[in-house]
Amino acid sequence: LGLTAFQGQALLQSDTLAPAEKHAKESQLVVRLIEHLHYKGSELNDEMSKKILDKYIAILDPNKMYFMSKDILAFDVWQSEMDDFIKEGKVKAAYDIFNLFKERMQKRVDFALNQLNQEMNFDTDEAFQWDREKAEWPMDEKALDDVWRQKVKNDYLSLKLVDKAPEKIKEILEKRYR
Repeated sequence: LGLTAFQGQALLQSDTLAPAEKHAKESQLVVRLIEHLHYKGSELNDEMSKKILDKYIAILDPNKMYFMSKDILAFDVWQSEMDDFIKEGKVKAAYDIFNLFKERMQKRVDFALNQLNQEMNFDTDEAFQWDREKAEWPMDEKALDDVWRQKVKNDYLSLKLVDKAPEKIKEILEKRYR
């Protein structure tokens, strides 16, 4: 997202975002630009609508670390409507998805920080899937917790392997997660 740590924290702590009137007008302007002035002359239709929704979700959560499969299923009700929403300047669905993302992100930050206060057990033979782009969406909160438990453990171990002291590891990771 290209945010500084301060901007990221402010984003998480801010109230729910809602579309303003100008966003509707901007949405309609973008449609006109795409359909009439773009060199490909693309048409905003149901096929592109699904691509727009999928890309938006992929931009927000490329490693499938925040949304769960039930969220993706809920978003799918809009897969053939995003084009109509954009044409009509109705951007609420995009804001709803983003606000849920913010909520899920804050929950994951809280979870990761809590994990740092737990004792790390490296006796279990397990592997963290670093690149989760092609992974399935976690089925539920328990599965998402397990992904994040492994992530925190992996991050901790990576710093431990370069001889960071436990206090310093915790400090570094707290800062990273916040």
